[in-house]
Amino acid sequence: MLRVVSIVTLLELVRDFGNIRCSMFDLTMNVTKLIEFAEVAVAYKMGFSLSHLQKVILQECCQNPTKTYEQIASELNYSPNYLKKKVIPLLWRILSETFGEKVTKANCYSVLEKNALVWESSPPTEMKLERADGPVPLGSPFYVRRPHLEQLGYEELLESGALLCLQGMSKVGKTSLLVRLLNDVEKESYRTIRLSLNVASTQILSSVEKFVRWFCANITQQFENEIYLQEFWRDDVGALTNCSLYLKQYLLSRSPVPIVLALDEFDRLFAHPTIANDFLRLLRSWYEEGKDNPLWQKLRIVLVYSTEVHLLLKTSKTPIDIGSSLVVPPFNALQVRQLAGYHRLYLTSSEVDRLQSQLGGFPDLVRKVFYHAVRDDLDWSDLISNLASDRSIVSDRLHEKLHWLRTHPDLLAAYRQVLNSDRPLVLESQIAFQLQSLGLVNQQEDGIITSCELYRQYFRERL
Repeated sequence: MLRVVSIVTLLELVRDFGNIRCSMFDLTMNVTKLIEFAEVAVAYKMGFSLSHLQKVILQECCQNPTKTYEQIASELNYSPNYLKKKVIPLLWRILSETFGEKVTKANCYSVLEKNALVWESSPPTEMKLERADGPVPLGSPFYVRRPHLEQLGYEELLESGALLCLQGMSKVGKTSLLVRLLNDVEKESYRTIRLSLNVASTQILSSVEKFVRWFCANITQQFENEIYLQEFWRDDVGALTNCSLYLKQYLLSRSPVPIVLALDEFDRLFAHPTIANDFLRLLRSWYEEGKDNPLWQKLRIVLVYSTEVHLLLKTSKTPIDIGSSLVVPPFNALQVRQLAGYHRLYLTSSEVDRLQSQLGGFPDLVRKVFYHAVRDDLDWSDLISNLASDRSIVSDRLHEKLHWLRTHPDLLAAYRQVLNSDRPLVLESQIAFQLQSLGLVNQQEDGIITSCELYRQYFRERL
């Protein structure tokens, strides 16, 4: 069962720190208390406990910071290689995530000491749930960090003339990641513009001319400049050239800092092939000019799109081959544990494994399960056992996948084979790519398998 990490337990522990505050930081006396604090803090923030071995290593590092890892391994009768390559790096990563700063052997005692006082003076309050739908707001306590992707995206946007594509299944966390990337580059004094193609009307998407004029006007509004399209638009040079000249001469030339332009819901453009092809050629020209033109080097572009669009394109590869690409995947087991911790739920390793098997780490599914488990005080086992129905809390997601399959008979036939097979299957590359783009299957070395038990249970009954 999911178990709530009691706020009372945490407050009792930090009160213990207050009671011994005068002598608390005597090294030999209070390491035990610090380890207890670390254990509860990890469970509270991450949703799981430190192992016995991790706690022993942490205690040794706090008590004897000059002791080498080889000495600790010898005393504990473990292989130094095993501790140095597996156990210890994971320990420092867990503590770094828990306390929001890098924790090492050299500073572990001081980090625990500092955070114990912080929690004593300002202990966590009772949790206020957030609805489990849509992007996770900036500053939300329920955001699960993706450090590797965040770092790669940030570094890419610092490059002159960069073009970054964020792709992944719908509701996998692309927009939540985008918001953090834009916030990070704003700290570097970059100017950011975010434009969702969902707000472009059908009329706007009826021609290239109307689309690029809409594009330029919306960017200008976010610059808080006057819109001077008529002054820069010339009928005899064409819409794409007009758009380039307007962006370069009116906006880029007036900006003293780099501009990061993020186009969210970019997949909507692919339903209009003529516009998509022309606009991608335009983006490519800006990207190529950015290699040696100082004005175009100021512009950095982020394109965010859902991989479900691959079904419309009938392709076996991604449609955007400009710049760099980052694929936003489902949550791994550690991220699921972290999200559970943010909901103050405690999961054992076997419970995480079961959730991963049932839900495949898909963020929208996991978020809803945790939200309802806490809000409605439900048993998680009962909750996920009843998800494969047309009235469950994730029925909208299931209906959406079912619609895609029923409107694509070739995919439906192939997916039936996957559902009914007890071993990985080898499928035609385009079919496999499209099923994977929908999140219905995972690619393994020896073939395709169903991505999660929920989909297997639900679609076996209906297909």
